[in-house]
Amino acid sequence: MLAKDFKGNEALLKEAFLTGFSSDLFKKLGLNAKVRLADNDSPFWQANVERISSQLDPVTRTLGIIVSVDNPYAQIIPGTKPPLMQGMYTEIILQGKAKTFYVIPRDALHENEIFIVNKQNQLERRPVKNSQKQGKMVLLSLGLQAGEQLIVSDVFPAIPGMQVEAAMNTALQQSIADWVKEQ
Repeated sequence: MLAKDFKGNEALLKEAFLTGFSSDLFKKLGLNAKVRLADNDSPFWQANVERISSQLDPVTRTLGIIVSVDNPYAQIIPGTKPPLMQGMYTEIILQGKAKTFYVIPRDALHENEIFIVNKQNQLERRPVKNSQKQGKMVLLSLGLQAGEQLIVSDVFPAIPGMQVEAAMNTALQQSIADWVKEQ
C-alpha cells in the first residue's frame, strides 16, 4: 500500500462495493423491512433487504437500501390494501436487532480500560472491548455490569486494590440521561 497525503474533507473512496451482500446476510443480522404506501395508514407488506446501493450520496451522506416484496399483488383488500405496483410512492420501515450498551462519559475510558469500585471498595482496572465513541460519551457492550460503580473522576495513580470512597454524581447521571434521550 502506498502512502498518500490526504487533505481535510477529501473523499477517501469514491465508491463502496457493498452490493455483494445477499439478503440472507441481512436476515442473519436481524435487519427487517416493511413497505407501506406513503402518507397512508395502509397495511404493510413484509419486505426483504436485498442490498445496499453502491454509492454514497455526497449531498445527504446517505446510502440507498434496496428492498423487495414477495407477492406484491397478493393479499389485496379493495379500498384498503391495493396491489403494490411499480411507481407507487412508498415508505420503508427498517428494523434491526437492538443491542444493549452502557453509556459512560468519554473521560471515564482510559486507553481501553475503565476503573470500577469493587465490593471491597477497592479500585479495579477492567479492560473493555468494542467501545464506540459518540462525542462526549462512549458506548460499551462488554466490560461493565449492571449495578457496578464506575469511577468517572481522574484517579492518579490508579493502583489496583487501592481503597476508594464512592460518591454519586447526580449531575453527570442527568447529563447521560439527557444525552440518551437526544439520540
